[in-house]
Amino acid sequence: MKKVLAFVMLVGMFSSVYGSTYECWRYVGGKPQGYVKVSASSNSEAKNKAAVKFEDIGKKVEYIKCK
Repeated sequence: MKKVLAFVMLVGMFSSVYGSTYECWRYVGGKPQGYVKVSASSNSEAKNKAAVKFEDIGKKVEYIKCK
């Protein structure tokens, strides 16, 4: 029983650290041009992580929408 409880607590701890998965689209000229998936605890954090990913792969971004 203690092992099961420890496992449940461990899984809960990791899910709170990683947050949710967001799909973030880059927009150029008002049109979506591709997306990346990121793990973040908030929408604003997801946008920041997506911006870094798009920059790393050399993609132009006017703005980002995440959901």
